[in-house]
Amino acid sequence: MPCYCDHDESGEPLTVSDSGRDDLFILAWSGLYDDVEQAGLTWQGTRLRFGVE
Repeated sequence: MPCYCDHDESGEPLTVSDSGRDDLFILAWSGLYDDVEQAGLTWQGTRLRFGVE
């Protein structure tokens, strides 16, 4: 059976709230800028992509 501890080895709390449970908000984003010029393809230009989770 796993041990759910609310303090670390030195006695410091692992959470910010007094209840021992914290709400997490995570925002992840990414972007890509690419100049596309390939001789084998019939197109060229710039590609710009964004992603957010």
